[in-house]
Amino acid sequence: MAVRVTIGLTVCLLAGCLALAQSAEQATQLASRHPAFAEVLAARDGWQAAAYDTHLSYGNWRVQFWHQNGKPIGWAEVNPDEGIVYGWQYQTGLNDAERNIVREPLLAFIRDHPEVQAVTGSLDEDNFDIGFHNERGLWTVQIKRGAEAVRVFVRPGEVNVRTLEGLEFSHLIFPNVPSFDEWQAATEAEVIALAFADWDVAQALREVDTWRSELAQNGEVWQIDFVAGERLLATAQVDAVAKAVLEVSVAGN
Repeated sequence: MAVRVTIGLTVCLLAGCLALAQSAEQATQLASRHPAFAEVLAARDGWQAAAYDTHLSYGNWRVQFWHQNGKPIGWAEVNPDEGIVYGWQYQTGLNDAERNIVREPLLAFIRDHPEVQAVTGSLDEDNFDIGFHNERGLWTVQIKRGAEAVRVFVRPGEVNVRTLEGLEFSHLIFPNVPSFDEWQAATEAEVIALAFADWDVAQALREVDTWRSELAQNGEVWQIDFVAGERLLATAQVDAVAKAVLEVSVAGN
């Protein structure tokens, strides 16, 4: 572990520089021994740290931690004079050693949780990805079921600390569900294709070089107008759920 002191352009007397270095050491020790980082750092050989005075009125220092290869582990805001750790942010995922340690306790927790069981049923045949959501401060367990994957979020007993004590169910999501924009674009493409496949619509468009489709939705039913310039060529009503063309009208008929 290395401690670097950021002084910037300030020129200081020897006593002042020594005091600054001492505060940086205190800040680093305070952050590295906090439950948020103690085990995280212990699992990473050769980690490094830099501490610097923010010069804010709160007396807070920021301590940045890195892996041996220079990739960030996370940072903490501390007050070395008061011995306070205000907050922190992880910037790294779990390594293999950590994942092996937390895997079985987290799987045991979600297997026994009624809200998870109600959705997933038995988990005996599933594969899993274990992680930690750095922004939310929650454990994550992804149940790998292809398009029907489920991601379970578990709250540690201490806020935003990678601990297995006091686990609580937070929520679950279905990560492979498309976004609204993706869903709408796919649905629009599908109803246009269904309408275009109708024989009457295809005949109305057969000799038209350039046409466009205009869509309007009413619940599960979409209206697709096929237009060339300002001229309406054909209209189709398509049920997006049943994937069926309900009605077609062709201009001039």
